[in-house]
Amino acid sequence: MEENKKPVILNLGCGNDIRENCINIDITQPADLIHDLNQPLPFKNNSVDVILASHILEHIKELNSLKKEMVRVLKYMGSLEVIVPNFTSPDAYGDPDHKHIFSYHSFHTCYWDGMVLYSVNKMYPSLPKGYQTLFNGEEQTVWLIAKLIKLTPDQYNKEFYNTKKGVKDLEINL
Repeated sequence: MEENKKPVILNLGCGNDIRENCINIDITQPADLIHDLNQPLPFKNNSVDVILASHILEHIKELNSLKKEMVRVLKYMGSLEVIVPNFTSPDAYGDPDHKHIFSYHSFHTCYWDGMVLYSVNKMYPSLPKGYQTLFNGEEQTVWLIAKLIKLTPDQYNKEFYNTKKGVKDLEINL
């Protein structure tokens, strides 16, 4: 990122979660940019530093097209930060508008051309008494939080094929 230049951060499918210092994008107001995420993103190649996608990917009809678009607009070493319902969550199936179900393996690098998986964390619910019986009394993963990083093909080859480093060994300055 150039010095004295603000990072370009997209908040995809923002709904009412309007964030400062972001370009908040959704299909309806109060977004900064009204845009259908099933269409190509209106940004130049390699022009975005960070993409936030919280509780939106499960709603996208053409998910593979959006994944390609996110990779296209992200700068090298840019990050994609995703929050989606885990397949074990009743929320994954409970919303009739959900078109995709996600698991830990949904973020494996082979499904995200041009991106590498940096981390996936599991979030567990704080369940009210009585609700726990739906989960057979055990804590279940409700959301997955994934972070993916865009690398050049040379960076990817250098970091992963020519060394024994794992993704978490990458030196990433965001």
